[in-house]
Amino acid sequence: MKPYLRQFVEFILFSQLFIAAGAAAQTAFTYQLIGQAIDLHVVALVFFATIALYNLSMVLSNPGKKPSSLLKRVQWMSKHQHLCSSFTLIGGLSTLCLSFFLSATAQVVLASLALISIAYSLPLLPFRGERVSLRNIPGLKLILIALVWSLSTTLLPIVNSPAILSDGTLWILLTQRLLFFMAIAIPFDVRDIYQDSIYSLKTIAVVLGKQKSQNIAHLSLALSSAIWWHLSSYSVGLLIPIIVVWGVATWCIQRADKQKELFYFIVLDGLLFLAPGLLALNAIA
Repeated sequence: MKPYLRQFVEFILFSQLFIAAGAAAQTAFTYQLIGQAIDLHVVALVFFATIALYNLSMVLSNPGKKPSSLLKRVQWMSKHQHLCSSFTLIGGLSTLCLSFFLSATAQVVLASLALISIAYSLPLLPFRGERVSLRNIPGLKLILIALVWSLSTTLLPIVNSPAILSDGTLWILLTQRLLFFMAIAIPFDVRDIYQDSIYSLKTIAVVLGKQKSQNIAHLSLALSSAIWWHLSSYSVGLLIPIIVVWGVATWCIQRADKQKELFYFIVLDGLLFLAPGLLALNAIA
Protein backbone atom coordinates (compact mmCIF):
# COMPACT_ATOMS: atom_id res chain seq x y z
CA MET A 1 0.00 0.00 0.00
CA LYS A 2 1.35 3.43 -0.95
CA PRO A 3 2.33 5.68 2.00
CA TYR A 4 -0.31 8.36 1.38
CA LEU A 5 -3.04 5.73 1.00
CA ARG A 6 -1.92 3.98 4.20
CA GLN A 7 -1.98 7.31 6.04
CA PHE A 8 -5.52 7.96 4.83
CA VAL A 9 -6.71 4.48 5.85
CA GLU A 10 -5.10 4.80 9.29
CA PHE A 11 -6.73 8.21 9.74
CA ILE A 12 -10.20 6.82 8.94
CA LEU A 13 -9.71 3.81 11.21
CA PHE A 14 -7.83 5.21 14.19
CA SER A 15 -9.72 8.52 14.41
CA GLN A 16 -12.81 6.30 15.01
CA LEU A 17 -14.59 7.59 11.89
CA PHE A 18 -14.97 4.06 10.52
CA ILE A 19 -16.51 2.49 13.63
CA ALA A 20 -18.72 5.57 14.07
CA ALA A 21 -20.01 5.04 10.52
CA GLY A 22 -20.62 1.40 11.50
CA ALA A 23 -22.69 2.54 14.49
CA ALA A 24 -24.68 4.81 12.18
CA ALA A 25 -25.23 1.89 9.78
CA GLN A 26 -26.49 -0.30 12.62
CA THR A 27 -28.89 2.46 13.67
CA ALA A 28 -30.22 2.61 10.12
CA PHE A 29 -30.49 -1.19 10.26
CA THR A 30 -32.93 -0.87 13.17
CA TYR A 31 -35.21 1.32 11.06
CA GLN A 32 -35.01 -1.32 8.32
CA LEU A 33 -36.00 -4.06 10.77
CA ILE A 34 -39.03 -2.19 12.14
CA GLY A 35 -40.15 -0.92 8.73
CA GLN A 36 -39.74 2.80 9.48
CA ALA A 37 -38.20 5.61 7.46
CA ILE A 38 -34.63 6.32 8.56
CA ASP A 39 -34.37 9.35 10.87
CA LEU A 40 -31.14 11.05 9.81
CA HIS A 41 -31.02 13.12 13.00
CA VAL A 42 -30.78 9.96 15.12
CA VAL A 43 -28.33 8.29 12.74
CA ALA A 44 -26.09 11.39 12.81
CA LEU A 45 -26.36 11.62 16.61
CA VAL A 46 -25.19 8.02 17.06
CA PHE A 47 -22.33 8.70 14.63
CA PHE A 48 -21.07 11.74 16.54
CA ALA A 49 -21.65 10.18 19.96
CA THR A 50 -19.52 7.18 18.94
CA ILE A 51 -16.73 9.46 17.72
CA ALA A 52 -16.84 11.40 21.01
CA LEU A 53 -16.85 8.39 23.33
CA TYR A 54 -14.24 6.32 21.51
CA ASN A 55 -11.85 9.25 21.20
CA LEU A 56 -12.47 10.19 24.84
CA SER A 57 -11.47 6.68 25.83
CA MET A 58 -8.26 7.05 23.84
CA VAL A 59 -7.49 10.45 25.36
CA LEU A 60 -8.03 9.11 28.89
CA SER A 61 -5.73 6.14 28.21
CA ASN A 62 -3.00 8.72 27.46
CA PRO A 63 -0.98 6.60 24.99
CA GLY A 64 1.70 9.30 24.73
CA LYS A 65 2.91 8.56 28.23
CA LYS A 66 3.06 4.78 27.82
CA PRO A 67 6.08 2.77 26.71
CA SER A 68 6.55 2.45 22.95
CA SER A 69 3.92 0.06 21.60
CA LEU A 70 4.01 -2.29 18.63
CA LEU A 71 0.32 -1.65 17.98
CA LYS A 72 -0.30 0.72 15.07
CA ARG A 73 -3.37 2.29 16.67
CA VAL A 74 -1.42 3.18 19.85
CA GLN A 75 1.46 4.60 17.78
CA TRP A 76 -0.99 6.69 15.73
CA MET A 77 -2.82 7.98 18.80
CA SER A 78 0.45 8.87 20.51
CA LYS A 79 1.27 11.12 17.56
CA HIS A 80 -2.21 12.59 17.21
CA GLN A 81 -3.44 13.22 20.75
CA HIS A 82 -4.57 16.75 19.94
CA LEU A 83 -6.59 15.44 17.00
CA CYS A 84 -8.24 12.83 19.25
CA SER A 85 -9.11 15.58 21.73
CA SER A 86 -10.56 17.69 18.91
CA PHE A 87 -12.70 14.80 17.68
CA THR A 88 -13.92 14.24 21.26
CA LEU A 89 -14.99 17.89 21.50
CA ILE A 90 -16.55 18.03 18.02
CA GLY A 91 -18.39 14.74 18.58
CA GLY A 92 -19.63 15.78 22.01
CA LEU A 93 -20.91 19.19 20.89
CA SER A 94 -22.56 17.71 17.79
CA THR A 95 -24.27 15.07 19.94
CA LEU A 96 -25.53 17.75 22.31
CA CYS A 97 -26.95 19.84 19.46
CA LEU A 98 -28.63 16.87 17.80
CA SER A 99 -30.12 15.70 21.11
CA PHE A 100 -32.58 18.63 20.93
CA PHE A 101 -34.25 16.88 17.98
CA LEU A 102 -35.06 13.84 20.17
CA SER A 103 -38.23 13.13 22.08
CA ALA A 104 -38.11 13.47 25.87
CA THR A 105 -37.99 9.69 26.30
CA ALA A 106 -35.14 9.37 23.82
CA GLN A 107 -33.25 12.15 25.63
CA VAL A 108 -33.52 10.16 28.88
CA VAL A 109 -32.18 7.06 27.11
CA LEU A 110 -29.32 9.10 25.63
CA ALA A 111 -28.41 10.65 28.99
CA SER A 112 -28.40 7.19 30.62
CA LEU A 113 -26.14 5.82 27.90
CA ALA A 114 -23.79 8.78 28.30
CA LEU A 115 -23.46 8.13 32.04
CA ILE A 116 -22.77 4.43 31.52
CA SER A 117 -20.20 5.17 28.81
CA ILE A 118 -18.38 7.76 30.93
CA ALA A 119 -18.36 5.41 33.93
CA TYR A 120 -16.94 2.73 31.60
CA SER A 121 -13.81 4.82 31.00
CA LEU A 122 -13.41 6.93 34.15
CA PRO A 123 -12.44 5.47 37.57
CA LEU A 124 -15.53 6.66 39.44
CA LEU A 125 -16.77 3.56 41.26
CA PRO A 126 -15.46 2.21 44.59
CA PHE A 127 -14.46 -1.45 44.21
CA ARG A 128 -12.33 -3.49 46.62
CA GLY A 129 -10.86 -0.47 48.31
CA GLU A 130 -10.08 1.59 45.20
CA ARG A 131 -11.83 3.59 42.53
CA VAL A 132 -12.19 1.83 39.19
CA SER A 133 -14.04 2.23 35.91
CA LEU A 134 -16.82 -0.20 34.99
CA ARG A 135 -14.52 -1.98 32.54
CA ASN A 136 -12.27 -3.05 35.44
CA ILE A 137 -15.04 -4.95 37.22
CA PRO A 138 -14.58 -8.66 36.34
CA GLY A 139 -16.87 -9.88 33.57
CA LEU A 140 -18.52 -6.52 32.87
CA LYS A 141 -16.48 -5.24 29.92
CA LEU A 142 -18.05 -7.38 27.18
CA ILE A 143 -21.58 -7.08 28.55
CA LEU A 144 -21.34 -3.29 28.84
CA ILE A 145 -19.99 -2.86 25.32
CA ALA A 146 -22.73 -5.04 23.82
CA LEU A 147 -25.41 -3.40 25.99
CA VAL A 148 -24.45 0.18 25.12
CA TRP A 149 -24.24 -0.66 21.42
CA SER A 150 -27.62 -2.43 21.55
CA LEU A 151 -29.39 0.38 23.38
CA SER A 152 -27.87 3.20 21.33
CA THR A 153 -28.44 1.63 17.91
CA THR A 154 -31.77 -0.06 18.73
CA LEU A 155 -33.69 1.33 21.71
CA LEU A 156 -32.79 4.97 21.03
CA PRO A 157 -34.15 5.05 17.45
CA ILE A 158 -37.21 3.00 18.42
CA VAL A 159 -38.33 5.23 21.31
CA ASN A 160 -37.83 8.27 19.07
CA SER A 161 -39.87 6.82 16.19
CA PRO A 162 -43.65 6.57 15.73
CA ALA A 163 -43.35 2.78 15.56
CA ILE A 164 -45.49 0.90 18.07
CA LEU A 165 -43.86 -2.37 19.09
CA SER A 166 -45.13 -4.79 21.70
CA ASP A 167 -42.91 -5.27 24.74
CA GLY A 168 -42.22 -8.82 23.61
CA THR A 169 -41.06 -7.74 20.14
CA LEU A 170 -38.87 -5.00 21.63
CA TRP A 171 -37.17 -7.41 24.02
CA ILE A 172 -36.62 -9.96 21.26
CA LEU A 173 -35.11 -7.28 19.01
CA LEU A 174 -32.82 -6.02 21.79
CA THR A 175 -31.75 -9.60 22.54
CA GLN A 176 -30.89 -10.17 18.89
CA ARG A 177 -28.72 -7.06 18.75
CA LEU A 178 -27.08 -7.78 22.12
CA LEU A 179 -26.08 -11.27 20.99
CA PHE A 180 -24.72 -9.97 17.69
CA PHE A 181 -22.59 -7.27 19.31
CA MET A 182 -21.29 -9.78 21.87
CA ALA A 183 -20.31 -12.15 19.07
CA ILE A 184 -18.23 -9.58 17.17
CA ALA A 185 -16.75 -8.02 20.33
CA ILE A 186 -15.34 -11.28 21.72
CA PRO A 187 -12.57 -11.54 19.06
CA PHE A 188 -11.23 -8.21 20.31
CA ASP A 189 -11.04 -9.63 23.83
CA VAL A 190 -9.29 -12.73 22.47
CA ARG A 191 -6.79 -10.49 20.71
CA ASP A 192 -6.16 -8.52 23.90
CA ILE A 193 -5.81 -11.49 26.30
CA TYR A 194 -2.14 -10.80 27.01
CA GLN A 195 -2.54 -7.04 27.35
CA ASP A 196 -5.68 -7.28 29.50
CA SER A 197 -4.04 -9.80 31.83
CA ILE A 198 -1.15 -7.36 32.37
CA TYR A 199 -3.59 -4.59 33.32
CA SER A 200 -5.66 -7.02 35.47
CA LEU A 201 -8.75 -6.71 33.28
CA LYS A 202 -10.81 -9.84 33.92
CA THR A 203 -12.48 -10.12 30.52
CA ILE A 204 -14.30 -13.24 29.43
CA ALA A 205 -11.34 -14.15 27.22
CA VAL A 206 -8.86 -13.76 30.11
CA VAL A 207 -11.02 -15.87 32.46
CA LEU A 208 -12.19 -18.56 30.03
CA GLY A 209 -9.40 -18.62 27.48
CA LYS A 210 -9.43 -18.40 23.70
CA GLN A 211 -11.36 -21.55 22.74
CA LYS A 212 -14.24 -21.20 25.19
CA SER A 213 -14.56 -17.51 24.35
CA GLN A 214 -14.79 -18.31 20.64
CA ASN A 215 -17.43 -20.95 21.39
CA ILE A 216 -19.51 -18.34 23.21
CA ALA A 217 -19.10 -15.99 20.23
CA HIS A 218 -20.25 -18.70 17.80
CA LEU A 219 -23.26 -19.54 19.98
CA SER A 220 -24.20 -15.85 20.34
CA LEU A 221 -23.96 -15.36 16.59
CA ALA A 222 -26.06 -18.45 15.82
CA LEU A 223 -28.78 -17.35 18.26
CA SER A 224 -28.68 -13.82 16.87
CA SER A 225 -29.13 -15.13 13.32
CA ALA A 226 -32.01 -17.39 14.37
CA ILE A 227 -33.78 -14.51 16.14
CA TRP A 228 -33.28 -12.26 13.11
CA TRP A 229 -35.01 -14.84 10.91
CA HIS A 230 -37.82 -15.07 13.50
CA LEU A 231 -38.21 -11.27 13.44
CA SER A 232 -38.49 -11.44 9.65
CA SER A 233 -41.44 -13.86 10.08
CA TYR A 234 -39.24 -16.56 8.52
CA SER A 235 -39.10 -14.70 5.23
CA VAL A 236 -37.45 -16.79 2.51
CA GLY A 237 -36.31 -13.57 0.82
CA LEU A 238 -34.24 -12.59 3.87
CA LEU A 239 -32.76 -16.03 4.39
CA ILE A 240 -29.80 -15.38 2.06
CA PRO A 241 -28.75 -12.09 3.75
CA ILE A 242 -29.03 -13.77 7.16
CA ILE A 243 -26.92 -16.74 6.05
CA VAL A 244 -24.31 -14.45 4.46
CA VAL A 245 -23.96 -12.36 7.65
CA TRP A 246 -23.76 -15.52 9.78
CA GLY A 247 -21.20 -17.16 7.48
CA VAL A 248 -18.88 -14.14 7.17
CA ALA A 249 -19.07 -13.38 10.89
CA THR A 250 -18.40 -17.04 11.76
CA TRP A 251 -15.24 -17.03 9.63
CA CYS A 252 -14.11 -13.76 11.24
CA ILE A 253 -14.61 -15.08 14.77
CA GLN A 254 -12.72 -18.29 14.03
CA ARG A 255 -9.82 -16.67 12.20
CA ALA A 256 -9.50 -13.37 14.06
CA ASP A 257 -6.62 -14.33 16.36
CA LYS A 258 -4.54 -15.37 13.34
CA GLN A 259 -4.84 -11.99 11.59
CA LYS A 260 -2.89 -8.74 11.65
CA GLU A 261 -4.02 -5.67 13.57
CA LEU A 262 -5.78 -3.90 10.68
CA PHE A 263 -7.99 -6.98 10.21
CA TYR A 264 -9.84 -6.04 13.39
CA PHE A 265 -10.48 -2.48 12.30
CA ILE A 266 -11.39 -3.17 8.68
CA VAL A 267 -12.97 -6.64 8.56
CA LEU A 268 -14.44 -7.14 12.04
CA ASP A 269 -15.72 -3.58 12.33
CA GLY A 270 -16.78 -3.87 8.70
CA LEU A 271 -19.33 -6.49 9.80
CA LEU A 272 -21.36 -3.57 11.13
CA PHE A 273 -22.09 -2.53 7.53
CA LEU A 274 -22.88 -6.00 6.16
CA ALA A 275 -26.46 -6.56 7.36
CA PRO A 276 -27.81 -3.06 6.57
CA GLY A 277 -26.02 -3.15 3.20
CA LEU A 278 -27.54 -6.53 2.30
CA LEU A 279 -31.01 -5.41 3.37
CA ALA A 280 -30.68 -2.27 1.24
CA LEU A 281 -29.68 -4.39 -1.77
CA ASN A 282 -32.53 -6.81 -1.04
CA ALA A 283 -35.02 -3.93 -0.99
CA ILE A 284 -33.72 -2.61 -4.34
CA ALA A 285 -33.92 -6.07 -5.90
